[in-house]
Amino acid sequence: MKRVMTLPNILSSLRIFLVPFVFLFILNCTPARYPWLVGIFAAAIMLDFLDGYVARRFAMESELGKILDPLADKLLTFFSVIALSIVTDFPLWITIPIITRDLVILLASTVLYKKKHLLKGSIALGKITFFLIGLLIYIYIIDLSTIVDLRILKHFFAPISLGFVMWSFDEYFLVYQRVKEMANKKILIVDDDNDVRDMLETYLQDLGYQVSATRSGSEALVHIQAEVPHLLISDLLLPGEHGLDLIREVNKKWFVPIIVLSGVYQRLEVKQLIQEENVAAFFEKPVNLTQLKHKISQILNE
Repeated sequence: MKRVMTLPNILSSLRIFLVPFVFLFILNCTPARYPWLVGIFAAAIMLDFLDGYVARRFAMESELGKILDPLADKLLTFFSVIALSIVTDFPLWITIPIITRDLVILLASTVLYKKKHLLKGSIALGKITFFLIGLLIYIYIIDLSTIVDLRILKHFFAPISLGFVMWSFDEYFLVYQRVKEMANKKILIVDDDNDVRDMLETYLQDLGYQVSATRSGSEALVHIQAEVPHLLISDLLLPGEHGLDLIREVNKKWFVPIIVLSGVYQRLEVKQLIQEENVAAFFEKPVNLTQLKHKISQILNE
């Protein structure tokens, strides 16, 4: 795996390291351990949002991070609700759905990775659900003190948390169904710019597609003859031949949707040449990845 020892991965590992302390301190909460428990659990929650922010802000996402981040969330949640269910009135009608949801998600993620080598990170709704569950757990932890009485907050946040648990479970199911379908779709990228080619390949692989990449039209034709892709994404300016030559050859022999990328798309003659060919979409460089994702999904009827 690339970029293993990144700051976000270290922070996620630290969260996993804190889980046994949270579990044991809940089970054996004493006046001396109580402030430590409150502080450690709060730190674990804050580290969750910190590692995600750092990973996105400084482009430190990695395959290992997609494993460690959700794993840390689920371990912290799992052991916290188990411990609270033993020593407090933490309701089983929340504990059981939380544990069931997390176990099913972990199992589905493991199957996807083993069969298709796909890693799917946490979704936004999943993070919101984790925050609400974490808040509910934190309320129960604070309520371990005899000084405060948080019954009203517990009764308020418990059903809300359950609702988000069920909602996120349904959303994860739909996401993994879609990822399984996407894993069967093959995309070929043709671009002689190494940075652009690698960026597109990584981005589309992270979305779940099977992606291959070449740097020239001749290499692309060899690849297509061996395995016809579901979609071709090609630059116009390629070494040795024009991208239009590749497009014409593909249109002549295969039925493959084509997306054209171009840094000179604004030139009128380029537009006219492209419009004469059977091309599904055009994108000017630098490519807007969000728009590209939506167009690919539309073309592949997802």
